[in-house]
Amino acid sequence: MKRLVLIRHAKAQVGISGRSDFIRKLDERGISDAELVANSLKETIPKIDLVYSSTADRAISTAKLFCEILKFDKKNIKGDAALYDASPSFMRSFIEQINDCNSTVLIFGHNPTQTFLIDYYSGDSIGHLPTSGVGVLDFDIDSWKEVSFNSAILSQYIFPRQL
Repeated sequence: MKRLVLIRHAKAQVGISGRSDFIRKLDERGISDAELVANSLKETIPKIDLVYSSTADRAISTAKLFCEILKFDKKNIKGDAALYDASPSFMRSFIEQINDCNSTVLIFGHNPTQTFLIDYYSGDSIGHLPTSGVGVLDFDIDSWKEVSFNSAILSQYIFPRQL
C-alpha cells in the first residue's frame, strides 16, 4: 500500500505589485489554519517516509509547520522549485518516480494542480482544495509506477473550515 498526502500551502499575504509571487509569506490565519489541520492528521498519519515541497516561501513554511507537528524532521524536507508551477502531467511523472521504499509521502504544493491530482487519482470531484487543505490518497499498489487515474481511495479530505 502507498499513501500520498497532497497539501495545499497555507493562506499567504496578499501579493504586492512588483514583488515576486514566489516570496509571499504565510499570514497569521495561514499559520493557525496549518497548525489546526496538521494536528487533525496526527492520529491518521503516524509515520511519514518522505516530504516534498515547492520552494515558494508559503509552501515550504507550510511544510515546516506540518512536519513539526507530525514529528518529521524539517531538515529532511526535499524542496523542489519545479513544484511551484508544476503541471498535472509533470506531477504525475514526478509521483511515479518516487522510490518504492517510501510508503507514505507528503507533497506541499499549489492549486489548481493539487486539486486536479486528488480528483484524478481518486475519481472524486472535490471542486477546490482550500489553503491548508489536505487530500489523503490510499493506493493498493506496491510501486509508485502503478499510480493511475481512479486508482486511489480518497480516505481523508480535510480543510480548516470543517475543523
